[in-house]
Amino acid sequence: MKRILASLTAATALAAATLSAAPASQAVTTQEAVEAPVAARYTVAAGPIFANRNRAIFNRLIANVDNAPSGSTIRAMTMTFSDTGISNALIRAARRGVYVYVAVASKACGETAVNDLQEADADLSRLKVSCISNGARGTTGTLHIKGMSFSRTGSSSKVVVLTSSNFTKTAPTKQWNDAYQTVGWTKFYDFWTTIHRQVMPDRAITNPFRQMVDGVSRAYATPQNPGQTDPVISRIKALPTRGLRIHVAQSAENGTRGELIMKALAAKRRAGASVTYVYARPAQHRSLLAAAGGTLKMVDPPADDEFLHHKFMIASWINSAGNRVYRTWMGTEVWTDLAKSSDEMVLQLASKRTYDRYRAQISYLLGL
Repeated sequence: MKRILASLTAATALAAATLSAAPASQAVTTQEAVEAPVAARYTVAAGPIFANRNRAIFNRLIANVDNAPSGSTIRAMTMTFSDTGISNALIRAARRGVYVYVAVASKACGETAVNDLQEADADLSRLKVSCISNGARGTTGTLHIKGMSFSRTGSSSKVVVLTSSNFTKTAPTKQWNDAYQTVGWTKFYDFWTTIHRQVMPDRAITNPFRQMVDGVSRAYATPQNPGQTDPVISRIKALPTRGLRIHVAQSAENGTRGELIMKALAAKRRAGASVTYVYARPAQHRSLLAAAGGTLKMVDPPADDEFLHHKFMIASWINSAGNRVYRTWMGTEVWTDLAKSSDEMVLQLASKRTYDRYRAQISYLLGL
């Protein structure tokens, strides 16, 4: 997969499909309704998944797909899609009676994996593939959200896997990626479903920025609205400085937006925070943080397509009551000008356990 540069432009759509969620009660023919080999005891747990040049994330996605029962719904989004292991699993699911809706950026619609899905789309009423021409909910940019939702898989319901990883053949062998799986979190499942339904028709909407708030947990989806304050810059500036520790792993930072974000991080460092920044090229304005005394590490080996692909940030600080607070922001958003007009998604979590898992990943990356 080519690095995401500010100069990236989305290709013209090869095809587009519109749909609404099919009811679970929709009749299917005997030939199509192949019973799923669902393990009754298959269950999944909420939490992060790290794929350090391996198939850990893909294996979870495929297992979830293979355990989705007939009549359930899978909604997938990705920018690029060349892994036939995932596409074959989705086709198997549709053939046994699962409703499968896939949104993919049009640049990937010539790949074998997508072609196979499109051929199955023509034969199976339950499988729909939409090739997205630009930022689906905007007029420029690109579809950059990646992940899947499952109305049911095994004994678990309302499962969402949001990931930094595209569904490519190179991701498991040449990239460092992360994912977070939510289980039974209705509010976030509904948020994912709403965004997916907006993406599939590939039509721009007015003021596309959406946000979900559930206590201290949050999620948002871009494109940003015209004139909107940047959520990443606002997030960094709002962090209290007492005992503040910030750790970032980011695959792309450039342009005016990247400069402003790095200035915000540098300001926190100068105010006394510890700031660690693990990056891949391009990281155009990393010198701003380096000059402020931040800790920087590049994870971008010289091999083509081999590079860090994370897009997460974690922070911890001491609040007014003297207690340490933990936050994790993960998802698909890169720190570039293009991302402001693209379909991106970020999930904010407040668990110390989640923070610790991502902190351990930072330590691992620093040791490479």
